[in-house]
Amino acid sequence: DTSLCRCLEKKEARYTCPRCHITYCTLKCFKSPSHQECSEAFYKDQVMLNLKGKRGDDADREEMLRMLRDLEEEDEEEDMNGLMNRLSGIDLGEA
Repeated sequence: DTSLCRCLEKKEARYTCPRCHITYCTLKCFKSPSHQECSEAFYKDQVMLNLKGKRGDDADREEMLRMLRDLEEEDEEEDMNGLMNRLSGIDLGEA
């Protein structure tokens, strides 16, 4: 018994979505706009399951903290540069 791809409705479906059980023929169909909500949820679930199974060691934690500090410093620099740009057009002597 063959079924058709639910996205193309022309080709024979070779796969079944593990979440919603629709049939599809290619990865492109799995990721298609009509199935996007389900496929994105599937990928998110897979990432979360993968992350739950991993424990970082001290070096991993230190690297993550360093990256977060770097991002925080970049944000502070951008905020300061934005403030400087906004203030550069104001003549404080006339206020």
